[in-house]
Amino acid sequence: QDSLLFVYSLEFSAMANFLKVLVKNARNLKDADGAFGGKTDAYVRMRILDADGKTVAGPKETSVKDEGGANPVFNEEFLFKDLETPGSYTLKVTVLDKDSLMGLDVLAADDKLGSATLDLGTLNNTEDMVDKELIIADGWFSDSTVHIAVSTCGGWGN
Repeated sequence: QDSLLFVYSLEFSAMANFLKVLVKNARNLKDADGAFGGKTDAYVRMRILDADGKTVAGPKETSVKDEGGANPVFNEEFLFKDLETPGSYTLKVTVLDKDSLMGLDVLAADDKLGSATLDLGTLNNTEDMVDKELIIADGWFSDSTVHIAVSTCGGWGN
């Protein structure tokens, strides 16, 4: 019975340092490819950053939504594990447009459509998924958004 309790406490303490992120969709993404480049092939890249801006977890990426256009739907869930001090970190969410040249991805750099951050210190301690709308700023436009839901898995937060 003691060994069973030990296993449970190890699993519980590990859950204390998780962040679950559901990337739902994006809205009003700009067309970085221009009039003749086709629709936006969007994907989302996420990283967890410390106070110095250094990556402590990730990157994690959604699948590419080929010809997804200005309003792609992702509905993909990710789990960041083993976060040492999650309340002091920031989630950085970047939306990119996958580019290829003559059908080869390696010949073209992906276009950054914009990024947003979420201060993890503002999250509540809950197992529930909490919806967040983040404005994707690219330096020119600020009407693009990405919709996510986050959970601290009940292990940390306010």
